[in-house]
Amino acid sequence: MRLLQLFVVLTALFCHGIGTDDGLTDAVTWYPYSFTVNSSRVFIFSGEFQYQRMPVPEMWLDIFHKFKANGFNTISAYFFWSYHSSSKGVYDFETSGKNVQRLFDYAKEAGLWVIARAGPYCNAETNGGGFALWGSDGSLGNLQTSDATYHEAWLPWITQIGEIIAKNEITKGGRLY
Repeated sequence: MRLLQLFVVLTALFCHGIGTDDGLTDAVTWYPYSFTVNSSRVFIFSGEFQYQRMPVPEMWLDIFHKFKANGFNTISAYFFWSYHSSSKGVYDFETSGKNVQRLFDYAKEAGLWVIARAGPYCNAETNGGGFALWGSDGSLGNLQTSDATYHEAWLPWITQIGEIIAKNEITKGGRLY
């Protein structure tokens, strides 16, 4: 009987599981099929939102409310390097259809989480994988490799977009995973 009780207790502990985190924060932990965010269990029901194809930010909040009304709790968004950098060293995150902070603010207002996908490569979602078009002259180096020229080319992009994303992380009161 004691062996059975021990088995039941150990099974219960094992099945309950212990959340895993990265050691940097306990605001987000993950389990095999869900997350906990600030101690609440969250199942991700996500839809893709490509704001570049809807460059009228005044419509974003309405669209986000429609995501929410249809049962989604998260949006996933690519941030295309080509959309925000028309020439080398020039980045635009503030004009109307490119205002990333506004996107994050609207998502938060609608109660949606955000999965930010900053690239530099964005698969087949846009022409040239979202790479900055000014790099089509070969100045980006050997793309998607460990080439130092490629690394030096995308590092400023990731630094710029990364600063905006970092300000909106869950640990800073935002809605980004």
